[in-house]
Amino acid sequence: MTDQAKMKALSVVGAVCAVLCIAGAVFFPLGQAQDGGNAVAATVNGVAVYENDVTNSIEQQRKGMGLEDEGEWKRYLQESGLTPADVRKQTIDSIIVPELIGQGAAELGVTVDEAKVDEYIALVKDSAENDDEWRRALKEAGFTEESFRKAVRDMFLEQAVRESFLPSEASDSGSSQDGAAANDGFSIWVNDLMARADIVVNDMPANVPYNVSM
Repeated sequence: MTDQAKMKALSVVGAVCAVLCIAGAVFFPLGQAQDGGNAVAATVNGVAVYENDVTNSIEQQRKGMGLEDEGEWKRYLQESGLTPADVRKQTIDSIIVPELIGQGAAELGVTVDEAKVDEYIALVKDSAENDDEWRRALKEAGFTEESFRKAVRDMFLEQAVRESFLPSEASDSGSSQDGAAANDGFSIWVNDLMARADIVVNDMPANVPYNVSM
């Protein structure tokens, strides 16, 4: 691959990864492990979060932050005041929250326009030269086509739910006060969903690659 081709591939990966930042770095559809027979890391309202998905998410984050080296990873954890178990719990939460938002959105009557999802995916996909480059970009970013679509859909659903918390008298100009009120309402709502959910987190396996001695 030429340097120009490599740069092009990286730009496609960047476009795909942009969704991660917006959608909370959720990589895989909840309850669908990439590896059959994989251990269950947690359950949320009876739906499984698989250990393999949690590990893949953490390893992708490490790669994106340039922390693949074990020493650098350990230093980052120490400086951040985190343990591997803390990172695992945060990652499990990042997988659980979109699922809970989806369940709660139905209660609020908030839906996503699937045509909008299709349009966004097509826009990102158009940055690739062909289908092979697109699939490579998805793989590099830690996605399957199915999980990328879910991430995009979750992104738009969260946006719609947030907007539903705008004050009824919100101004057309979208003032910062209106936005703050919507964020506060959304945060309270999500915390309530978490409090009401049946969430069980299992112990962290000792042999996961991000588990370093502190």
